[in-house]
Amino acid sequence: MNLLMKEATMTMEMFGTSPAVLDSTPTPRKHHGRRALTLGVAASAAIALFIGGVGATASADSTGSSNAIVTVASEITLVTPLSFTLAGTGVLSGSHALATPVGFAVTTNNPTGYKVTVHSTPTVMAGTGLNTDTIPVANLGVKPILLGTANAGFTSVPTGVATALTVFTKGTESSDPSDTLAIDYSLLVPVVHPDTYTVALDYVATTLGG
Repeated sequence: MNLLMKEATMTMEMFGTSPAVLDSTPTPRKHHGRRALTLGVAASAAIALFIGGVGATASADSTGSSNAIVTVASEITLVTPLSFTLAGTGVLSGSHALATPVGFAVTTNNPTGYKVTVHSTPTVMAGTGLNTDTIPVANLGVKPILLGTANAGFTSVPTGVATALTVFTKGTESSDPSDTLAIDYSLLVPVVHPDTYTVALDYVATTLGG
């Protein structure tokens, strides 16, 4: 009897107050029918709750980040003309000068700047063929052209890297894309055979600081 009443109570909790339960004692047949119905509803509720949970799940994004890294080394580039020609004022000897200064460009990202030097390894300007006449490199004068600055006079081109002449110095990196520089030359020509005399000049651009 107690078992039947307990199971009837469970049925009432699921379905509310039922006249069939209050007015009569449930028979085993009715009890089994209601018990089966109770379990069936409970199972349906469980399924409905599960499906509802799946439908309510919000989508989520997975995010991440990375760092772009580039290593930039300190560099310097010097661009010079392949050659230049000095024109004379006298037939035999005299001062020869450039029609226009020799231009070149320096590009560097070094924040403490750079310097440019010039020197000659040979000590003389040599002629061609069987001509043995020469012109001393010391006769070749060099002068940097600095805009807005009182330019000094000509200085003889030194021979040897150890005595290279500094013609430009700058304490910061170059402009972008480069610093455009200019040098003027003058040559005192002695009495020599008519010929073309040449010498190689070496320009060296060096970064300053650490």
